[in-house]
Amino acid sequence: MSTLTGNDVYGLMEAYQEVYAPQELTEEQVWEEVENWVNALVEEGYDLSDYTWEEMFEAYIEEQGRPGSAALRNQN
Repeated sequence: MSTLTGNDVYGLMEAYQEVYAPQELTEEQVWEEVENWVNALVEEGYDLSDYTWEEMFEAYIEEQGRPGSAALRNQN
């Protein structure tokens, strides 16, 4: 078995990071998730008529605790 060089290790680390890097969702994808979540809550019988879509977006982001959620929150 051959010894790994520094370049080999660096290349392996880069490849690993590309495969396992966290996926960033677009704002549009998050809004689609929010819409699905709100629809599911309404189907369960929740009355959400007192809330705006922006408030539901905020509640969804807080509940999910997504990394980068602060950046999404600041876009609105």
